[in-house]
Amino acid sequence: GYWVQRFPESQNYQEGAYSDHRGYPHSVAIYESRLCFGGTDTNPNTLWLSRTNDLDNFQTGVEANASMRLTINSNTIDEIRWLCPSSDLVIGTSSNEWTLGSGSDQLAVTPTQFNIRRKSNYGSNKIQGILVNASVLFFMRQGTKIREWIDQNTRGVFLATDLASYAEQATDGGILQMAVQTQPETIIWMIRNDGQLIGLTYEKETKTFAWHRHTFTDATAESIIVLPTASGEDCVYLILKKADDERCYVKMDARDWGTAYTTEYFGLDNYTTATKSFTDGDSSFTTDELAQFDDDSVKVKVDGVLQSGTFTVSSTGTLTLTDMKDANGANVSNGNHTVVVGKEYTSTLAPLYLGLEYKSGTTRGDKVGVKSAMIRFNETLSAKVGQTETASDLQTIEFASTSSLNSEDVPCYLSNANEFLQTVYVIQDEPQPCTVLGMVINLDIGKGNTS
Repeated sequence: GYWVQRFPESQNYQEGAYSDHRGYPHSVAIYESRLCFGGTDTNPNTLWLSRTNDLDNFQTGVEANASMRLTINSNTIDEIRWLCPSSDLVIGTSSNEWTLGSGSDQLAVTPTQFNIRRKSNYGSNKIQGILVNASVLFFMRQGTKIREWIDQNTRGVFLATDLASYAEQATDGGILQMAVQTQPETIIWMIRNDGQLIGLTYEKETKTFAWHRHTFTDATAESIIVLPTASGEDCVYLILKKADDERCYVKMDARDWGTAYTTEYFGLDNYTTATKSFTDGDSSFTTDELAQFDDDSVKVKVDGVLQSGTFTVSSTGTLTLTDMKDANGANVSNGNHTVVVGKEYTSTLAPLYLGLEYKSGTTRGDKVGVKSAMIRFNETLSAKVGQTETASDLQTIEFASTSSLNSEDVPCYLSNANEFLQTVYVIQDEPQPCTVLGMVINLDIGKGNTS
């Protein structure tokens, strides 16, 4: 195009703060009804706040609701990485953590009433920090340490515990993204660099911290988002990349799956459900009905009953079902039945390696033994327990019922030798309900037993 002289008398020209040349904001938030942008390629330590309740207006001024432009000046490199609104606006930079506020709980931030202060110097990477209850959780530059940043005494003294220190292997290799689920339990979901899904059950009030790892058969996780519902559990959605480079959109099952496991609990990965008509125990899926499992091995449940053996879906998405059994071992009756087809998986639960600090010493550096454990199960149909994950070491737990859900305390007796690293594994390798509420372990420390 051609340059056109529109304002020949004007001598005041300004280049926009955001452009292909200067770069675009690295972080964004809304704080006190202002749209906030943080850091560009050419101004990495600058913060822009819009006019109050006018999110497109960034014309600076001195009025109380005018837009603001602030630059963090310090003796360190402070590239703004994320913004997290709380009582103040928390600013995570490459070297420090800052807060922007008015200095008073009764006043709002204005161009003439603001305080921007450094609170700590852990430093962050570019993963968005998140507010969870009264804590701000963020990852340090390496992407492996997740910090729990919280006011220690309500006087502005901020420290940040490394939550990954409980299980450093969980974040090994670095984290790409995280999202928070608050119902029914608070869980911090994370996508690891290798495509595994990592979860941190985080209940600060009860001092409950539990890391868990989730893998997918022939697929890796690329993205995760959590959306609230009006009155139920938060919905967790994933984008999975399959081995053939196709991507699929997955919604995780609700934690509270219901009460009737035969019709409401599926227990298979990437499953599909269908109502099928059976004759003499036989039925089938026609072309492309099971296209997601082409040439794959799958497990099948009919009316909640796991069928023996493994089934193979054809390359055209068909599957023939023969001699399907009911809960009594007979062929299912003629008529319609609910069929679930999916990939099997194994769930493994174990506390941290067991140790004890007591008045006259510690078990650290000593061999300890686990002779027994009392495990509290809730609405569980089957499970196995052992001191290793080896199949030969696992014993099947004998519940009161094999056909209805059990909620009971089960004593488990173990016979392994004393070792330096001891724990108790609870394994569920069947697509059936299993929930563990607690575990009391009888620990042999060589100086008498203790629980």
